[in-house]
Amino acid sequence: MTILKKILILLLFSSCAEKIDTEKIIGQYVMANDTLELFPNKTFKHSFNNYVNSGTWKLNSTNNEIAFENFTFNPKNGYGVWYSRITLTNGKIQLNVNSDIRNGYFSKLSEKEEQTTH
Repeated sequence: MTILKKILILLLFSSCAEKIDTEKIIGQYVMANDTLELFPNKTFKHSFNNYVNSGTWKLNSTNNEIAFENFTFNPKNGYGVWYSRITLTNGKIQLNVNSDIRNGYFSKLSEKEEQTTH
C-alpha cells in the first residue's frame, strides 16, 4: 500500500469521529467528589472539597475539546486554562481529566440524575 493510500485511510477514519455540539455538552458532570456544571452562557461552576470556582468555557468542536478559563483542581496551585478532550462512550459524554489514570474523567449526568442532585 502506498503512503498516499495510508494517509487517505487515516484521514477517513479521523473524520468519522462524532462531533459534539454545544447543546449536547451543557449540563452537570461528576467525578468522585468533584462536580462540574456547564451553563448555556458559556460559564462553568466547579465544586470540590467545599471549594467552588467558576469561569468560562469554549468548545472546539472540530477537535472535540473544551477549554476552561480560570480553572483549578487545587487553589493552592493557582488558576489557569484546562483543556479537556470530550469523548462519547456508550452514548455518554465524558470530559477527560487525565488519560493516564483509570476513570480519569467527568461523566455527564442525565437530566433525571441532575434533578435528584439539586
